[in-house]
Amino acid sequence: MRKINKILSIIKSMKLGVILLVMLGVTSVAGTMIPQNESVQFYAQNYGSKFNNLLQLLELDNVYYSWWYAFIVTLLIINLTTCIITRLPSVVRHMKSVPDGRGALIEKNLLFEVEAEGVIENLSAHMGFKKLKEIDENIYASRKNNIGYMGSWMLHLGILLIIVFFALGNRFAYETNLYGVPGTMGQLENTDLFMKINSFDVKFRDDFTAEQYITNIDIINNKQEVLKIGDVSVNSPLRYNHYSFYQNSMGYAVNLKVYEGEEKIHDDVFYQSEVYVSNGKKFAVQFMNFYPDMEMTGEGPKTITPYFNNPYMLYAVFYEGYMADMNVVPCNSSIIYREFSFTVDRPQEFTLINIRKDLFTPFAFLGALILIAGIMVTFYLVPVTLYAVKTKETALFYICSKKNNEMIKIKLLLKYDDFKRGEQSNGLE
Repeated sequence: MRKINKILSIIKSMKLGVILLVMLGVTSVAGTMIPQNESVQFYAQNYGSKFNNLLQLLELDNVYYSWWYAFIVTLLIINLTTCIITRLPSVVRHMKSVPDGRGALIEKNLLFEVEAEGVIENLSAHMGFKKLKEIDENIYASRKNNIGYMGSWMLHLGILLIIVFFALGNRFAYETNLYGVPGTMGQLENTDLFMKINSFDVKFRDDFTAEQYITNIDIINNKQEVLKIGDVSVNSPLRYNHYSFYQNSMGYAVNLKVYEGEEKIHDDVFYQSEVYVSNGKKFAVQFMNFYPDMEMTGEGPKTITPYFNNPYMLYAVFYEGYMADMNVVPCNSSIIYREFSFTVDRPQEFTLINIRKDLFTPFAFLGALILIAGIMVTFYLVPVTLYAVKTKETALFYICSKKNNEMIKIKLLLKYDDFKRGEQSNGLE
């Protein structure tokens, strides 16, 4: 039995909870800093082969769905749940308990002494306490802010709800991405809804960093009826029927025409990072990078501004499964490789919209409200007990609080002074 109690005390300990929260925070930062769910080639190209191997081993490319992240979350849920369940009876007992006065009636807790008869009840009410109740011979007590005992418990409950429903949302929420240039329409996967991109605008600051992305979209059903029209921008999603449309990112696109001999075999929008593969898989072109306003430097090509003043595209050509060519060429160029040739023109920006339907979000929001309420209760509704000890001619008032004792004493003394001034103005003193 002792071993079980020892294990239970470790599981529900605050120390373990803090350690798990820190671990969760650090790993979540990694999941935010490292792009998630990209191709192996993307990580190898951007992080190098050695780090890419470590990244794949630790599943840092898919942090929130990795086994170790789920393990940390599960341990934290167990820690918070056991803490909440085991502490609730104690919290309720404290809220319902009757003050006994032991340890409270000492000199440092003394507030003041009242000499007048018949003012004790009025004085306690003036200081915000309910009617004094006799708890011992000539000792009376009243308590306020009993809800304060719930503060810490509410904090734990709020954190638990946020973590549980955030985890459930990550696991079971509907999520998909659609991208395209203005005029593009795509279907939301496994639904009868469609999204059409009407326009896309990027606002730049004076230093050419992006200030805002704004995409205007139509939400359309399978009968081609427009259900909603609106703008999607960073930190301002468009919502429809529990679906949230988020502005995720942007990139560049060109129009790609591919010829085999004299025959045109492809003519369509070509998006950054995409690969076009011909029928038979003999010829392929990869859109490696794009420079809207290119300048060649000693370190390679870079873009001066985000505007299409001097647009160049970095491409790679594959022939029969092997890389055959890589180069940076201006838009409106024509590239020939053996029997194939291609041209790129009409550069433009494309937008990427993340669509999410998470029925667990309201419950996570409820957890956040409980967490905020717990913070408010903990700091602003501190339980306070007022004692009055009657003697033959006077009554001594004491105060007892587990924290902020001096501050509470000052506030109550100010109320006492206010009470005395009121009594004097009424001619009672």
